[in-house]
Amino acid sequence: AAEAQQHSSCNFFFGGNFWNCINEVLYSIVQLIALFFLWLAAFFLGLVGIIFNWTIYITVFQFGNLIGNNPGMLAAWGILRDIGNILLLFGFIFMGISTILNLPGNEFTAKRALPTLIIFAILMNFSLFAAEAIIDTSNALGSTLYRQAGNGLCTDATNLYECATESGIAGAIMQITGVTTIFDPTDNEQVFNRGSLGNSLIIIGLTIFIATLAMVLLAATIMLSIRAVTLAFLMAVSPIGFAGMAVPILHKFAKMWWDQLLKQSFYAPVYLLMVLVSVKFVDGMRTSLGAENVTLASAISGGGISNVSIVIMFVLMVGFLLAATQTA
Repeated sequence: AAEAQQHSSCNFFFGGNFWNCINEVLYSIVQLIALFFLWLAAFFLGLVGIIFNWTIYITVFQFGNLIGNNPGMLAAWGILRDIGNILLLFGFIFMGISTILNLPGNEFTAKRALPTLIIFAILMNFSLFAAEAIIDTSNALGSTLYRQAGNGLCTDATNLYECATESGIAGAIMQITGVTTIFDPTDNEQVFNRGSLGNSLIIIGLTIFIATLAMVLLAATIMLSIRAVTLAFLMAVSPIGFAGMAVPILHKFAKMWWDQLLKQSFYAPVYLLMVLVSVKFVDGMRTSLGAENVTLASAISGGGISNVSIVIMFVLMVGFLLAATQTA
């Protein structure tokens, strides 16, 4: 009887209190609803983690093979290269006319314009190679940073759970934060075992954290996808970028092309560098706090200054990831 009374305030046969019973039922319902949203957020984070890891693999590691050396890319570049040669031909004709007429104040004469036209007539035919060289350099730098920040590549799509939770940067982040252990039976027994307002608040806090982390990774995934599409387009129109440096009327477009090429190329390494800094920073904090095996759920549910420091550490990690997306 004493044990039953200790485990339930709703047992009227052992003097249970009616209002305590109502509170326990209400808290249990709130906790079940909160657990559902926590599960939903965790599922969304796992899905985003898979997409993020595969986006990195395709747009950084395999960009040259899948896009740069694609036969369609070579065909598109060939068409625009021919158009660029035609534009340069008009440039030569305009230069010749300006030289013959000796127009006053004209800077497009043979003496001034001929070297530029010849140089860019040659370089334009190597424009695709030049664009690929810049993109490959940025991808090589990004790949190096990714390997240091993540747990290896996810190249096998047969086990999606391991791809999301154990591979790449997404897996490293999930393991550091302990998201993968939230639904572990031990954690459930310690944190989510009773219907109470405190436990419901813990679950709500975890849900907000996981949802924020998922949105950060989703934003990075979208930006990396946009980067790949933009770079493919810039590679196709690279002859115009080189021809525009020799033809005055196209100077504006050439400047835009170079600006976008450099920005989009180095978005990935800058983002991965910031992620590497955030991962190493949090790892260092975990080591200094002696919390290598502490999960976020247990830190929120526990008391004491050390657990508060661990919660702040996880909040800082999300802040670092947000700053990585903004900076890049």
